[in-house]
Amino acid sequence: MGATHHRPRRLLLLIHRYTGLAIATFIVVAGLTGTLLAFYHDLDAALNPRLYRVDPPAAGAVTLDPFEVRERLAAALPDEMINWLPLKTEPGEALVVWIEPSDPSQDDELFVNPYNGEILGSRRWGDLGQGVRTNLLPFIYRLHYALALGDTGAILFGVVALLWAVDCFVGAWLTFPVGRSSPRRPALLLDWARRWRVSWLIKGGSLFRSLFTFHRAAGLWIWAMLFVFAWSGVGFNLQPVFKPIMAAAFGYTDPWDGLAALTEPKARPALDWRAAHAVATRAMAAEAEQRGFEIRGEDFIQYLPENGLYRFSVHSSLDLSRDKASTRIWIDGDTGSFIAFDADTGVSTGNTLASWLFALHMGAVGGVAYRVVVAVLGLVITGLALSGVYLWWRRRKSHPRGEDSDQTG
Repeated sequence: MGATHHRPRRLLLLIHRYTGLAIATFIVVAGLTGTLLAFYHDLDAALNPRLYRVDPPAAGAVTLDPFEVRERLAAALPDEMINWLPLKTEPGEALVVWIEPSDPSQDDELFVNPYNGEILGSRRWGDLGQGVRTNLLPFIYRLHYALALGDTGAILFGVVALLWAVDCFVGAWLTFPVGRSSPRRPALLLDWARRWRVSWLIKGGSLFRSLFTFHRAAGLWIWAMLFVFAWSGVGFNLQPVFKPIMAAAFGYTDPWDGLAALTEPKARPALDWRAAHAVATRAMAAEAEQRGFEIRGEDFIQYLPENGLYRFSVHSSLDLSRDKASTRIWIDGDTGSFIAFDADTGVSTGNTLASWLFALHMGAVGGVAYRVVVAVLGLVITGLALSGVYLWWRRRKSHPRGEDSDQTG
């Protein structure tokens, strides 16, 4: 009976051990880069003040109408597609405008003076060839979600995130006390909880013992956030897996799935930007009245040539974050007819849950305090991955033929 009882545990231990080894490098990269990305905007602005900082021309100076800014940019860059326009300005900060350059090797991110529409600078997002300082944070971002390998890296990281999500449950199960089946009677439950309590403690005595108990205990302390990061990583990078599971379990729907692609991209819709904004504003107000939410400010308007649609985003009472606007509608670029609506909350249970996962992953809730937590968690996750590799190496060195025990004092 004893051998039979321990056989599943040994199998799960091997799965945990070798899954951890397979994904360790990726988790270290994700953990270290995630620590920095928790403060992406602040660090990027500190490294590149010439791009981000703008001095008002005079006290009380008023910024240009955003559509006037776009018209000036279109005149200055007649060959480029300017399909993204921020509608919100912050005192002392440049407008960040994304373009689709006619030459893919050219810059795609513009920093614009909101007072006169002049381009302060530009960069090809994530290209270290333009200078480490200029693109350090964007490059770190590319490392974080795709090892800076483009679509192939993104899919690879999605697979890693899926393995990590599964391993979260395997690792938790391995911390449970050995020797008895799941307790049912109160006395057995108390005894089981008492013996499991040891797994939450870090003990000293030797480097191996300290790292083993850290690996086990820290994994329990932050287990919920480990799963949040892992499963949201699947959502970001491996949607063919994420969406059907979330849809079946919680009724998740992705508004992008309902947006039909045109046979050929349409560069110029019938509605110009000002007209589209007016139509979208009325459509958003109608949605707010129907759904009972409050509009708190505009964020951006975007044109999608591949769909022939405008997307309009606002801050609202449905958003999870004060900083990130996530209430949006899509309208037809020719007729202005309403196409779709989406928000962090108020759409479905699955969408709300997915929004929380993504917001927690990106540090988009809780202000600076939570971003500090995310930064610290990145370091702890790095420590978990490195300690796991060290424990495997020590066991292999001490027991060349393998060692199944995962219990240390």
